[in-house]
Amino acid sequence: MFKFQSQFPAEETPVTGPPSVLRLSLEPVHRLTAYCVEIEPMVRRLREPQTPDFGALINFLDTPECRGRLKGRAGYDDRYPHLLSTVAGFSDSDDADDLVALAHMAYGWMPTSLERCKTDGWGVPKSKVLSRIRACGSAAAAVEFLGGMGSNAPLSGGSSSSASWIGTSKALHFVNPKIFPIWDEKVASHYGCSAAKAREQRTKYEEYLVHLHESLPAHGRRACLLAQNVLGYKVTGIRALEKVLFATNLR
Repeated sequence: MFKFQSQFPAEETPVTGPPSVLRLSLEPVHRLTAYCVEIEPMVRRLREPQTPDFGALINFLDTPECRGRLKGRAGYDDRYPHLLSTVAGFSDSDDADDLVALAHMAYGWMPTSLERCKTDGWGVPKSKVLSRIRACGSAAAAVEFLGGMGSNAPLSGGSSSSASWIGTSKALHFVNPKIFPIWDEKVASHYGCSAAKAREQRTKYEEYLVHLHESLPAHGRRACLLAQNVLGYKVTGIRALEKVLFATNLR
């Protein structure tokens, strides 16, 4: 009968040899260990969520370069207060038709067109959507409301068939500009977020919303003053901080 015999010893044989040989064999291990220790802080930073430093960015609104960048968008920015005023006229109404009108207004303000408005995709009965958005009085309440909407945004448009949190954020902002910030690709890049993730991932918008609210006490007042000087009208602190991020990435 064939009997298998291992070619390896049953017990581990200790490594022996001259000390110089042992040191040479361990040198690559020591180098690798030192390299891992060196790059560990960099790896940790990459894993941490990326957030912009408003202290370093906010003064850009007070520069000729910023005014030059925004000059070509004067017509676009001039329409903003009129849109807010119009949506404020919906304040006594929970008519679902107003929700559809809101969606068209939000996308009419964007360089794309509305393709889909799911009036039943807001996590609450469509007759209560506007009142629930207006009732959000804090970042925590806003995140709770957004969580009830599920992973897919109720609005979509343009060539992409996927739901868009970018377009949805504008509709939310028009109804409650003190709580819900506008979210777009230029803003998202400050958070290390790709255009696709900005459109498709609700959690990215939620993280941005929370960060802006956390930044309001330290930077909101100055951002409002500088934004008013640039735009020519008053805006909320949330809108002012968003404008800082947008303007610094505008080319």
